[in-house]
Amino acid sequence: MNQTKSRVTGIAFSIAFAITMFLASFAGTTEAAPKGKQLVADNACLSCHTLTGEKGIAPTFKGIFGRKGTLETGATITTDDAYLRESIQNPKAKVVKGFAPSMPPMPLSPEDINSIIEYLKTLK
Repeated sequence: MNQTKSRVTGIAFSIAFAITMFLASFAGTTEAAPKGKQLVADNACLSCHTLTGEKGIAPTFKGIFGRKGTLETGATITTDDAYLRESIQNPKAKVVKGFAPSMPPMPLSPEDINSIIEYLKTLK
């Protein structure tokens, strides 16, 4: 009986730990996204990017994370953390086909860039 009780207790703790770790993985997202939203506003990103899905001077932010696209070079990309980070730091490195390379480099800290990326992930 004690062995069964110990096994059940162990399984319960394992499940509780797994749930806690799963929820903790979203902690940065919930804290960073509002800061990212503010940074997007403060840095006038919406002067060129839209939130509605409409084409602007630059690609829309709506649904940007995970989107597949073609670059001016003909290469295809999937918009992920690395691509977004590079595009914020060095916007002319990989320009999306159909858009002019008009974005200036953004002098933002790595933390600010992460916050912007977390915000962009929320824009479905």
